Amino acid sequence: MANLGEFRRRIHVSRLTYKGLRKLKPGQVLADPAVRQLRYICVGGSGRTKRAALYAQLRYKHPVTGEWQSKSLGRMPEPQEIGELDVYTPDAALEPFRERARGLLRKVHAGVDPRSEAGPEGLTLRQALALHAQRSKNLGRSERSIRFYEESCNSYLADWLDVPLRKLTRPMVRERHEAIGKKALKGLPGRGGRYAANGAMRTVRAVWNTARREDATLPESPTIAVTMHKEKRRESAIPLTQLPRWCEEVTALKNELKRDYYLLAALTGLRRGSLSSIRQSDIDLTEGTLHVPMPKGGPDKAFTLPLSDTALAVVERRLRASPDSPWLFSAASRSGHIRDPRPESADGFTVSFTVHGLRATYISAAHAAGVSDRHVMLLANHAVPKADVHGGYILPDSDALRPSQQRITDYLRKHGLAL
Repeated sequence: MANLGEFRRRIHVSRLTYKGLRKLKPGQVLADPAVRQLRYICVGGSGRTKRAALYAQLRYKHPVTGEWQSKSLGRMPEPQEIGELDVYTPDAALEPFRERARGLLRKVHAGVDPRSEAGPEGLTLRQALALHAQRSKNLGRSERSIRFYEESCNSYLADWLDVPLRKLTRPMVRERHEAIGKKALKGLPGRGGRYAANGAMRTVRAVWNTARREDATLPESPTIAVTMHKEKRRESAIPLTQLPRWCEEVTALKNELKRDYYLLAALTGLRRGSLSSIRQSDIDLTEGTLHVPMPKGGPDKAFTLPLSDTALAVVERRLRASPDSPWLFSAASRSGHIRDPRPESADGFTVSFTVHGLRATYISAAHAAGVSDRHVMLLANHAVPKADVHGGYILPDSDALRPSQQRITDYLRKHGLAL
């Protein structure tokens, strides 16, 4: 059967007739005027007869991600399966689909993904994933975290999405983990590797544990049979011995947008997502602060970062460079701002580094400069350890953190960082 989501042509009509439905050709779609998001799709048959089949399908926006999703409502019956049927009033054939579509849309409006409905064999992986996404949203998790679960499943577990969880066995997940780790997984889009394999299994475990909240009869997650690959920190700080050379090379960078991006990354320790999406409205030049509304962990982790004198100078330079853009690092991209610019050979760097590695460089410089652990955690927006009982009572204050921020910048400038 052809993919029901691949439409070559859409037909919109004001009056739907069964006769019109039967005239559809494979790949054509007929919208139902009674339920706006319901449509009838013609797909090609197989064999010598070349017969086509009609399927009803509901299109809706995912209540968590906002992305368009589709749910098949089943095959439309043939006229002889219904009995007497007026070809101009097909309500007898269509009304069951309309009623079900209306019920599913009510669930969408209530924030529930219709695909989370459990079948006779219990929740499928796709349904459990939808439940986990909704729970993550309720807990205030960032959209980036939610997308990670979905991308991991689509890349490495796509053939399992419609399999009931009860049918996922320990040998299955162990073998899948090994195949992903060896990059020997065929037929799926993911590239694989040890880190990807571990991430896929963590996704299964998290989704499974959410499903057990709905179905207490589910056994323990089969990922218990998986031995995770050993992981090493891949994005480390620039060694202090190489820091002066890196500072000299980034200062000489001809691409001013990338130069200022790298400089501000080293001067603030911001994560890539927060750094690239800085809005000019989040900057307070009078107070010398930068507000980060959507850091890792979602809006509940929002914080305001004091800027050192050098960081503030970089910000002011970017504001002058793009006065009409809402973004600090504006670029000709789909989002309108820069997207994780990676060092290229044309940039002339001889010191190997990553953007996230500059965050590690910032934290290393903070400790080397003698900044207290508490202030380093607050400046880096790291979570306070749960064992630290009194830590939750300490509220970060920009003025209190500013001397520590300046101290880090002074340390970096001592090692060659300059505008």
